[in-house]
Amino acid sequence: MRVSYPVLLRCLTLAAACQLPGCGNTGSVFDLETNDPKQDQHKIAEFYAHEAMRLRQMAQDYDHRVAVYER
Repeated sequence: MRVSYPVLLRCLTLAAACQLPGCGNTGSVFDLETNDPKQDQHKIAEFYAHEAMRLRQMAQDYDHRVAVYER
């Protein structure tokens, strides 16, 4: 089975177009222009607070699953 050159070119162009948006996001969570350590520590503390809330919610969900399983 032979694939024509225009079809192959279209497929490669489509594949490249799908990959480009993933490479274009170069945003940073931290502001690299400032020397203020409070800014970074605040964002780190926020991250861990959200992570703790997520883990507490997961623990509650697992407690509920155990209660349902024991019935």
